[in-house]
Amino acid sequence: IELKPYYKGILKYGKDISKVYNNAKYALVTGGYIIQQRTLEASASGAIPVVLDVRDNDATYDNKFDENIIFFKKPNQIDELLNSPTELNLNLLVDSHSYEHLIKKIINFVENNTHKK
Repeated sequence: IELKPYYKGILKYGKDISKVYNNAKYALVTGGYIIQQRTLEASASGAIPVVLDVRDNDATYDNKFDENIIFFKKPNQIDELLNSPTELNLNLLVDSHSYEHLIKKIINFVENNTHKK
């Protein structure tokens, strides 16, 4: 695996972060849950999320995204995973977490959970 220069320090929100993701093939996500801002920003920019596999401990995770993320349990698995052919549909992950999707979900909730007079 060839690694390009990495970024250390603070990036300004917005264009600076987007430039880094747009130039990356992969993005490492090591937080305590799967669907987080880094996972979605990377996917929206076309970088494949390589995510620490905490599916057993992440009650909020929907397994319909299993085919859209590269998971690893131990760091020594990353090299093998990145050298395997990958065809992921990042759009499913991004579209399912868009603002438009959120608005539809809120409207649906309000319509189905408010008392009509």
